[in-house]
Amino acid sequence: MVICVMFITIGLLEVVLTRSIPPYELCMERCGEDPPRREVWRFRRVEMCRDRCNREERIRCLAAHPNSKREKRRLLRYLLRYVSPCRL
Repeated sequence: MVICVMFITIGLLEVVLTRSIPPYELCMERCGEDPPRREVWRFRRVEMCRDRCNREERIRCLAAHPNSKREKRRLLRYLLRYVSPCRL
């Protein structure tokens, strides 16, 4: 009985510990909810915060995929090689 409870507890802890919230989601959550449009200064502040989150996420994404331009060129060459004969 004790062993079963241990296995269930370890399994649940494993599920909880492996799930982490991405930094982008945390940043957007910190920005807060959309205020009413009539409160322009609060609306601007939330928009600026979200813009900052988007810039940070773009930097993280580009750092994670440094060869993206090379990959795009390779795929474009591949597509042009196989699509252009079909057009003739």
